Amino acid sequence: IIDQFAARLDAAGLSLGRLTQAKRIEEFEQMQGRRLPKSFRHLVTNYAFRPFWWGPISFFGNSETYDAFNLHIATMRDDMLWQVTRGAGFIYFGRPDVANYDPICFAPTASDRESPLVQLDHEAILIDRRIKVAREIAPSFVALAERLISDGSDPIAVEEWSDEWLTDDPPADR
Repeated sequence: IIDQFAARLDAAGLSLGRLTQAKRIEEFEQMQGRRLPKSFRHLVTNYAFRPFWWGPISFFGNSETYDAFNLHIATMRDDMLWQVTRGAGFIYFGRPDVANYDPICFAPTASDRESPLVQLDHEAILIDRRIKVAREIAPSFVALAERLISDGSDPIAVEEWSDEWLTDDPPADR
């Protein structure tokens, strides 16, 4: 299913090709203190892609470059979000479909299980330095991928991901 998800990214012109190594992801996992869920890890260690929006998530990109909106960089841009989510065992990998600052994360779980995808309340993190789950997005990345592949929607490139994403109006090209 993850390879089908990647094929849909490729069909939408979002793929940057196959990866032969994923050193930045390995470094990210070391800094995170835990491995990514198997399904998402398969995606980001095998495929490079630009940032995109699909369904309920605006995903950070994935390449071995130091682009500001790649997974291994974007998640650490706001030190408070990074420290609090990482410290609580959450892995930040995107934002909601509605342009806001809430992190979309993999929730902590046993190492051999897929993690639920959750949206965290950014204000609880930034003001109170605590985790507050705003909603569950999907029980796992596999479940989300299956839903997106079968619902007839397509991934859309996020051409410019900037602080303008904090407005209530999504960019016209989304």
